[in-house]
Amino acid sequence: MAESTGADQDITSSGLVAAYEVADDQVVTVGQVTAVKGTTEDENKHANYLETLPGELIGIVASHTDILDHAPGPTEASIHKKKSTALHALRLTCKALLRGSEDEWNRRHTQNMVVRLAPGAIHAIMSFYWSPKCFARVAKVDFFPPKTTELQTDFMIGAHATDFGHLLEGFLRKLSCLQSVEVHDLWPPFGIKQGTSPSLEVSLLLRTLERVEPPKLKRIVLGSLILSTSSIKLFLRAMGQNLRCLSIQEVDICSGTVDSMLACIRDNLHLNELHLGALRHTEGNGHVWFLDAEHIASAREHKWFRGTLSRKLERYSIAWRRLEAIGEGAVKLAINRSAAAFGE
Repeated sequence: MAESTGADQDITSSGLVAAYEVADDQVVTVGQVTAVKGTTEDENKHANYLETLPGELIGIVASHTDILDHAPGPTEASIHKKKSTALHALRLTCKALLRGSEDEWNRRHTQNMVVRLAPGAIHAIMSFYWSPKCFARVAKVDFFPPKTTELQTDFMIGAHATDFGHLLEGFLRKLSCLQSVEVHDLWPPFGIKQGTSPSLEVSLLLRTLERVEPPKLKRIVLGSLILSTSSIKLFLRAMGQNLRCLSIQEVDICSGTVDSMLACIRDNLHLNELHLGALRHTEGNGHVWFLDAEHIASAREHKWFRGTLSRKLERYSIAWRRLEAIGEGAVKLAINRSAAAFGE
């Protein structure tokens, strides 16, 4: 048991010791194990949590604690001074570690970015004090819906939509190395019948990507959306030169049919990977599902083969409401097989 005698205990780079007053005559010290009255054994094990830090990190913290005020004073003042000095040292250390690790942190954690498709969220990201190098590191962006329906209804105003389109274009142009874009769960606002029209956010995003044409964009994922065939076809043709992977899942085609979209994919893109699932379009008063039960009996296939040009193994799989293909030849063959069953 350690007792506080009022004498100063030096905190130097050779040993980091910080004393904290917990009772009239008892302290918990960092640097040696000291039990505290009234605590359990498990609680005492956590009293020395700083000792679990890497030794080099403790050494860096300790290197900032060499200069102390050794003027004599009451015990409480002495302990308070040691606490203040240790806290100041920790702040200096955190700043030093931030400056030394910022580039590595950006490299690791800014390659993938999750963005809510709303003006406030885009403004917040662009207001960060990032250098162009930080934006250039971003390789993947996932777009999600705004947090509230109020944000969505604001987009219905034409002027707001135009301003948001310019803002979105400025944001995407900063991402010079963008390779992947994912768009999820952007259904129309409440009050608009599902399947009747695409959400304005999605339309703005697709048109903006058409204008920007990210030169390194190779992968696009569209999920849980309402789109028109014409907008998808225009978008895919604009992206077709570099696009290699396409995934469209749980999408309602509000205008046009699924088979015309498949023809566009087959004739205009050079995909190495294609994933389609749960697609449907409106016909009369109901929905027609892509590869539904009435079509799948003749279309269910799972096939491997070697590509004619690449000589690499390719495969495709056609199942209930789902199509997957790996390899350029497999993509075209799978679309032809599924379109034949779907009634193209």
